[in-house]
Amino acid sequence: MRVLLASDGSDYSRRASRWLRDSPLPSDAKVAALTVATLTEPPRDAQTMRELRDSVIAKARQVGERTAKILRQRWPDVETIVALGDPRVEIVHVAEETRADMIALGARGFGRLKRVFVGSTSLAVARYAPCGVAIVRGRPRQVQRILAPVDGSEGSRAALRFLSISQLARDAQISLLHVLPAYASSGLHGPGKRFPDRLPAEDRRKQRADADALLADAAAPFAEARRPVARLVSEGEAAREIVKTAHRRDVDLVVLGARGLGTFGRLLLGSVSETVLHHVGRPVVIVRGGDDTVR
Repeated sequence: MRVLLASDGSDYSRRASRWLRDSPLPSDAKVAALTVATLTEPPRDAQTMRELRDSVIAKARQVGERTAKILRQRWPDVETIVALGDPRVEIVHVAEETRADMIALGARGFGRLKRVFVGSTSLAVARYAPCGVAIVRGRPRQVQRILAPVDGSEGSRAALRFLSISQLARDAQISLLHVLPAYASSGLHGPGKRFPDRLPAEDRRKQRADADALLADAAAPFAEARRPVARLVSEGEAAREIVKTAHRRDVDLVVLGARGLGTFGRLLLGSVSETVLHHVGRPVVIVRGGDDTVR
């Protein structure tokens, strides 16, 4: 397994480094620490552009070595990589070049809204990355409880495959969640549209039976897990229910499938994935599915 940790030396990045170091990923994983040097200011007096570039690269290299020092406590052969450019572009580019299986990075906030929205770099990497992306928010803690939403889509199946192969769930309590749609009370909801108070009892039973079957299939790859897999069914708006369940069960990690969008599938994660990422307030691994999983 190849893992790329993107770091900029911030507190967010240090948290991501510690989270990755303490994660249950394989001990033989190939880990690289990437730092992107960015030119944000013009050269100072008597300083050439080349001198400025060399200076920011040297500082980035120092950050990379500090990050690698943390990771080498677990993986002695950690490689350091320094790129020059826009982090939103270079992180994805290096992940493609190194054929990374997962990118890990810390999440920033947006000013007064930092408790709600993750930063632009984290979101851009999650949108465009060719592999799973672990976005670390909050304090690092051991992965003991994992929530994996299940909806039968390719994105959901890809997330479960990643969870099984990566060993993230090796010693963890896995909770699989399927969210049934809620039905509005009777009344007009737009021109000519009326929704029933509830589904007929027979339809509700079939809906629940289908959910149970879906969760049983999703749990099959974890049959040999050290702890029993919880199968949860809730009803409501999917993103809201995922966030509520993550908080209620105090999970340490959410592993979520992301849906593409037609020919522009690499431009959007999907409303559910992005909402969960913004609001769940703890590490999230996003794994992309195919274009057939439109959200």
